[in-house]
Amino acid sequence: ILAPLRRIIPMAGTFDFTPLVAIILLQLITRLLL
Repeated sequence: ILAPLRRIIPMAGTFDFTPLVAIILLQLITRLLL
């Protein structure tokens, strides 16, 4: 899940917020499915 997001979202300096975005996307997907 993280690999495609890392290509789309540039890393902000040394802080990698890709896992945070992945968690938010997973929560949105689960809400849509439920």
